Amino acid sequence: MRIWRAILIAAALVLVALIIRAALAEDMIAAFIRIGDDPWGVVTFSDLYLGFAVTSTLFWIAEPRKLHAAGFIVALLILGNIVSAIWLAWKLPVLAQRLASTGRAT
Repeated sequence: MRIWRAILIAAALVLVALIIRAALAEDMIAAFIRIGDDPWGVVTFSDLYLGFAVTSTLFWIAEPRKLHAAGFIVALLILGNIVSAIWLAWKLPVLAQRLASTGRAT
């Protein structure tokens, strides 16, 4: 469990570093316009936002306090999957315990 949590946190940190590198290299709006003009760019954005919708659903279902869930959803839409990785690293023990108690954990 600790290894998975460490991997998720490391992945979030790598993503932060990549975002900073990209922000220093090019204007974000110009890059989004260029990507949006490419059919595969549209597919990539569609996939990204489908992932946000799926993850938002998980946040809503798994978070007992809906205000916290809403906060995570807003943060996800602004910061992206950095939020997903950190949330999962934080909630992994609780989620694993819930799944184990239902007999669905592997």
